[in-house]
Amino acid sequence: MGQAALPKAGDLIGVRYRIESLLGQGGMGAVFAAVNQATGRAVAIKWMLPGAARSQEAVARFLAEARATAKIEHPNVIQILDVGQDGEAPFLVMERLRGESLADRLERAGRLTPDEALRVMIPACKGVAEAHAEGIIHRDLKPDNIFLCQGKDGSPRPSKVLDFGISKLFDEDQPGQGAPMTRTGIAMGTPWYMSPEQINASGTPDARYDVYAMGVVLYECLAGRPPYNADGLFELVQQIASGHAAPLRSLAPDVPPDLEAATMRAMHVDRNQRPATMKELVAELERIQARMQTGQPAPAIPHTAGAMMHGGQAYTPTPHGAPPTGPAGWSPQPSGGYGAPPSGPIAAPVSSSGGGGGGLKLIVFALGGLVALGILAVIGIGVGIFAFAGSGDDSGGGVTSGGGGGGGGGILGGGGSPLQPSNPRDPQIDLTFSGTCDPVFQGRRMVTGNAGTVSVLAMNGSTMTGSLQLALPASVRGTQQLSTQHRMDTQAVVNMMVGQSIWTNMTMDLMAVRNGRIPDPVSGTMIVHQFDDELATVDIEFRNASLQNMRDGSSCTINGRLRTNGTTYGM
Repeated sequence: MGQAALPKAGDLIGVRYRIESLLGQGGMGAVFAAVNQATGRAVAIKWMLPGAARSQEAVARFLAEARATAKIEHPNVIQILDVGQDGEAPFLVMERLRGESLADRLERAGRLTPDEALRVMIPACKGVAEAHAEGIIHRDLKPDNIFLCQGKDGSPRPSKVLDFGISKLFDEDQPGQGAPMTRTGIAMGTPWYMSPEQINASGTPDARYDVYAMGVVLYECLAGRPPYNADGLFELVQQIASGHAAPLRSLAPDVPPDLEAATMRAMHVDRNQRPATMKELVAELERIQARMQTGQPAPAIPHTAGAMMHGGQAYTPTPHGAPPTGPAGWSPQPSGGYGAPPSGPIAAPVSSSGGGGGGLKLIVFALGGLVALGILAVIGIGVGIFAFAGSGDDSGGGVTSGGGGGGGGGILGGGGSPLQPSNPRDPQIDLTFSGTCDPVFQGRRMVTGNAGTVSVLAMNGSTMTGSLQLALPASVRGTQQLSTQHRMDTQAVVNMMVGQSIWTNMTMDLMAVRNGRIPDPVSGTMIVHQFDDELATVDIEFRNASLQNMRDGSSCTINGRLRTNGTTYGM
């Protein structure tokens, strides 16, 4: 089977797998129903799309998914049976599951009863706990990645966790293996289920990323909707950071108080207030389940006015092994409990829905290119993957005439960089920057394009020293007067990144600009001579194009011309 086309029914993959049908397709891959010719076993094959397979990084991540998931041997994690390559296309073979995703169930049923939610979530949490024991963080837990299995007779089976495609291996940074693909300073996942520290890419990734995500999924199961109700990505990030979610029992009064408390504790904005491990969360949920099954009353936990702004009394889980008797699980906490404010890709079958509507909103956000807190939207297979740069302190010695954070402005020459003078696809970057940004585009320069977006990045080792991302609809050509309203009307996105700071053509306070309370910080002219995301060719002039920093509101002004000549990975 070659790389020119997708497999079709009847094709033989990897010598022994006969394709039956296409189950689903995403941005990077497709999933097929197939049969092992030797054993007759029904399997699912995840196949990397031809365009994605041209990227060495994408292939490496694809194969890392297989290696990561294959390490986990647990009945609540989908089993990887084989991995291989057909021509240039890598593929992995998984067990084929019967049933539906949790996202599909929520879309159909609206919400789950507390008993149903625990019967789904406890096995899934156990599967993730086993992954943690193998040194793997999932980092993209959501209803789409929890599968409600059925037997051949249609009877329910325990749920399984899918898609460890963007998981973080604790021990992946091995000497001689090159730069890690998911290092500190990079955020990946789907924003609705990402913890504040994961969105902000702060600190070292750990198991509490997944604890938070499972708390959000449990909330959605019980309430029938995600904890936050945002109209845009920036608003969503603000809500996640502040932790202002509707009290769970205000949306679902049948949820026992101790289950509400456990859910909110899992999604606490301060990760030190969450269960330290997934096993701890499992033990807490199992105690609640046992209490419910024996008919014992739930402890009389005070109802909070704001789900994440609870002070005074706090819920303290009963120690493991202790009987769940009445209010014994309560103790005063001086700093507040689960509600206290902080002190400082797809398996078969494929579902395109987001849990409780979250997936649809995420698609809208990705198409709109809305960004905040250093998030760079990149199309994945059924998941939103958001990449942050590492520290911006390492400039790699690029040629600039101004200091970072000052107003001098960097001057970046066109043509090939000193490290790659013979690369005919090297972008021509004749840009100057002033204000608070000072990107460096020397060293290894990469150009990628897909789904309406062309990105130009510069790397010094494993550190991204500058990034310019352009997402321009077909209607945006010729001379464009930049403004926040222009961005809203056309969805034309211009993002400049240095380290974890991002400047974009949208104000932080849209309503204030619309109401005339503050001047629009976005201004200037952009002349689009050429833009082709499929060929990754761009020819754009910037004339005093002023963008706003999404963290502190400061400005970055761009002048000059950018020309790219197709996809390049800095080779």
